[in-house]
Amino acid sequence: DAKEVVDAKDNFQNVYDVDNAIWGLSGKVSKLAENVVILNELRADLMDVTSNSTIDQVAISNHTETDANSYCNPSAFYEVILNANTIQTNLNRMLAEKKISKENYDPRYSDVVAIRSWVYLQLGIQFKEVPYVTNSLESLDALNDSANFPTKSLDQLIPQLISDMESLPTLEVNTLSSFYGKLIPDNNKSFFMNLQFADKHII
Repeated sequence: DAKEVVDAKDNFQNVYDVDNAIWGLSGKVSKLAENVVILNELRADLMDVTSNSTIDQVAISNHTETDANSYCNPSAFYEVILNANTIQTNLNRMLAEKKISKENYDPRYSDVVAIRSWVYLQLGIQFKEVPYVTNSLESLDALNDSANFPTKSLDQLIPQLISDMESLPTLEVNTLSSFYGKLIPDNNKSFFMNLQFADKHII
């Protein structure tokens, strides 16, 4: 057994495991910032390149990017989505097994679905047609089965995301989380997911 990591079967045993997973998920979301800004703002000519810009950034600005351009790689977005899928699956299992109360389940599940929905919206806006994955693809068999990720166009994706957001158990700020109200060292800001803001901007 690996000593430096928690085996999947030993994870998601209590609410603290869930909070750690959500904290990790949020960290992965923060790594999307550069991609989202470059793809949205630079492509739309709301920003401009400078002498410090990379070759990939210049290509995005000039709309001459190729598949080799780092900003054309959606893997960072799917890393967030697959992690969110894992948390959702385990939250549902924990609720069924009474390892988490409904009171603790609702805000955490809602946070994860909102993050996933926002990331998928960004993918759809940038790539127009994207594989829609609803599980965590934790085995090679799952990864090799194309039925696990049917392609959806942006027009198909938006109604799905609206349905997901409208089905959330709550839109209230998660004040039960063990990291709610803690300050992020980089900017001394309190961390929370604004679900009502996310709901309005996806719908």
